[in-house]
Amino acid sequence: MMHEQTEQRLSSGARAMQRVHHPSHGGMRAMRARPTAPCPLCRLHAHADTSLHTMPPLARRDVRSLVRKLGAHARPSQQKEALETITQLSLDVYQDRDSLAAIAAAGAIPPLVLLLGPGSTAEGQGNAANALANLACNAENKIMIAAAGAIHPLVLLLGPGFSADVRGYAAGALCILAHNADNQVAIAGAGAVPPLVQMLGPGSTAGMQEEAA
Repeated sequence: MMHEQTEQRLSSGARAMQRVHHPSHGGMRAMRARPTAPCPLCRLHAHADTSLHTMPPLARRDVRSLVRKLGAHARPSQQKEALETITQLSLDVYQDRDSLAAIAAAGAIPPLVLLLGPGSTAEGQGNAANALANLACNAENKIMIAAAGAIHPLVLLLGPGFSADVRGYAAGALCILAHNADNQVAIAGAGAVPPLVQMLGPGSTAGMQEEAA
């Protein structure tokens, strides 16, 4: 019974990752679960491009080039394109812990955390939260993301002033980060529980309720 309850909680966390960004479509698209996906939290990444899994390890310098374009000094169009590319890349390699670690080692996490803030567009905040959620499929990255200060801005994005998409991505990222005991304490301490409970209410869409569960 305990095992079944745990699997149910993990499955609800996976639903929080139901929508992922696809740069070529310029927006959000729904993803279907694949029963054989190995990671319960990430099983809804099932339609990710797995071609990178058979390629040589990610070239850190290439990722660093993208990371540099995430900075405030970059032109908005460059920043947007770099963010979309890193979001998709993190999705494509979500099953490859080494590749996820390489993206983090290239310095992607701090600028992604900054892009969660009020200086970003709603689309940018959603993509940054989505990319961090993908990167958090690596256990060590969970710790690095929390250490970079992501939890507080993610909790802020749960507020009613943000779109359903942004709130859903933030909830999904927090759900995955919460599979670390220290992060659980930090997430609760940052005030995540009240807005998540609010997202479960009758004023929310069914999708938002699933993401907050």
